[in-house]
Amino acid sequence: MCVVDGEDLIESRQVRKGEAIYVPQAPEKEGYRFSGYYLDREFKTEYTVDTIFTEDTDIYLKYDERLERDGFLYYITDDDKAEICGCNDTFDWIPVSLDGHEVVKISDGAFAGCSQLTDILIPDTLTEIGAGAFDGCSSLKTIHFVGSEEQWNAIALGKNNDALNTAEKEFNYREGIVSGRFGELSFADGAINGSIDFRYVYKDCIAVIEIRNDDDELEKTVEIEIPKAAVQKEFSIPFDADDMYHYISVLFADNTVDRTELGDGYGDEFYAERVCYTEGDYT
Repeated sequence: MCVVDGEDLIESRQVRKGEAIYVPQAPEKEGYRFSGYYLDREFKTEYTVDTIFTEDTDIYLKYDERLERDGFLYYITDDDKAEICGCNDTFDWIPVSLDGHEVVKISDGAFAGCSQLTDILIPDTLTEIGAGAFDGCSSLKTIHFVGSEEQWNAIALGKNNDALNTAEKEFNYREGIVSGRFGELSFADGAINGSIDFRYVYKDCIAVIEIRNDDDELEKTVEIEIPKAAVQKEFSIPFDADDMYHYISVLFADNTVDRTELGDGYGDEFYAERVCYTEGDYT
């Protein structure tokens, strides 16, 4: 039997046919966490203490890399979701996705001791909050939860999270659940071409793109459907104009997220602050 980490041999051991064994403790690796022993390089078949060996076998160590995005530390789970394990900055929101990976779990002790945290926005994608994830968050008073009370109660909540139990909860929260900015914009071949790059989208919504002239008069409006957890949405809007000095804005409900000039054929990028999303008609 050989214990292997990637291409590195950790240990080789002789065992009798039909015998179960205990594998050695996995070595620690900086920036990674150990997540199991497997019998194949693709990490499909997990080794257990009941595994019986009948032939020469390699055991592979699986490690998950700790990644970072927007100050949040996270791992990618086996089902391609994100598990947040910490934060390198102050925060008052849990992202709905990180680099396109939907956030479904907060690790044990992830935010323990964050005594400055007073309120927090939490997505309805969460299915598990680990033990002590919010232990010591003594200043937490309000939880803004995007989903329903029933969805909140369905989250598997680990022990030592008293701050979550005592905080006031606002369910079906709608403020500040969409944030984005324009990517590169171009005006060519009778159309405005570009993309909206999102920081977070907590709910399916509609982006309303407005094109206005230099006198701020509305010339065209286009609605684009934006799916939950979207990272980017490209668009191409047919548009004829005598001059290039037009403005393009993207709105959610009645709140302008981003506005830029099309004068030189390319739009500057603007960071969009949190904006309000409301269900119903868009005006």
